Amino acid sequence: MEWLAWAKVEWSVATTNHELVYSSPNGSLIFYPFSADKFRHEIHSTVYRCKLKNLVGTILSREVHVKG
Repeated sequence: MEWLAWAKVEWSVATTNHELVYSSPNGSLIFYPFSADKFRHEIHSTVYRCKLKNLVGTILSREVHVKG
């Protein structure tokens, strides 16, 4: 069984706010266009990593620096 999640570097799981960001079933992290009043520092200006886990082990992606 596989498990995939995007997490912030401090290892809090990235919240799925469907209005601003979406973690798709294929593993992509999608950021939607937003207006200045919708900017959220914890979503649009942070560092993410993807973590994939299965029966064999766990793998982590490189850090992805997001600056909106």
